[in-house]
Amino acid sequence: MGAAHRFRLIVPPHSVRWFPEGEHCSDAQPGDLFIVRHGTAFADAIAAGQRILSRTTERELRGYTWGDHVAFSRPSPDGVPTLSEMGPHGYERRPVADYVARLYAVVHFEVSDELRSLAVAYDDACSGVTYGWAEFLPLVLDGLTSAQFSGSWGDAIICSTHLAIVLAGLGLFPDRPATAVIPAHFALWTGAGHE
Repeated sequence: MGAAHRFRLIVPPHSVRWFPEGEHCSDAQPGDLFIVRHGTAFADAIAAGQRILSRTTERELRGYTWGDHVAFSRPSPDGVPTLSEMGPHGYERRPVADYVARLYAVVHFEVSDELRSLAVAYDDACSGVTYGWAEFLPLVLDGLTSAQFSGSWGDAIICSTHLAIVLAGLGLFPDRPATAVIPAHFALWTGAGHE
């Protein structure tokens, strides 16, 4: 057997803007990626796991583990920028202005309106999906063993799997299965490093 094959990473051209606590992005476009640091106990556990990976099996993540969540900007009927995300209650939408975070980066992909519409359609297809608690065990096992575990149960997914699926509509193709993607990978792939 030959060497293990990895998917080839494809990331469309993009720019990154930063918003510290108390500031909000008022001009988010459909298809923008939000990389978020929430700072809650649950989010801190995710960030801690990412930092462990950056010191053990995925050293390239150093400097990119600051974010503990990712969300997707989508159009809204009233013109208010809205995010969709996977949280402990499953798929949810909320106005950007109501978003509480310690810090977030907005990644704007320079792609056509047709691709943005496709990504929004992929996001619509995720509406009603439940949260993928079962994805954490394979992620932990992968981090401990480098055995390339990934997986989920049924149609339940976590935030980074949601965004890996949705952003495929924009042309972003991860270097691993969608269920093996974590928020730090999006920060790495888009150059959104922060300490």
